[in-house]
Amino acid sequence: MPLTILLGEGASSRAVIGGLITSTLLTLLVVPVVYTLLDDLTARLRRGRGASHHAHAPRPAPAPARDLEPVAAD
Repeated sequence: MPLTILLGEGASSRAVIGGLITSTLLTLLVVPVVYTLLDDLTARLRRGRGASHHAHAPRPAPAPARDLEPVAAD
């Protein structure tokens, strides 16, 4: 962190250090929080849709098997 205290010619290094700190904070804090929030939201939406559309809907009965005659090859 001593590079962040430099004055004059070291100003560009402060920008680099500031960028590194910012990207580190974004990577370690913001991205996981946003991911968790979006994951929870999509789970709620799926549960909401699933309960109204598919929860207790009966499955259709399978079609009865038919005896088919073999097709002759020409």
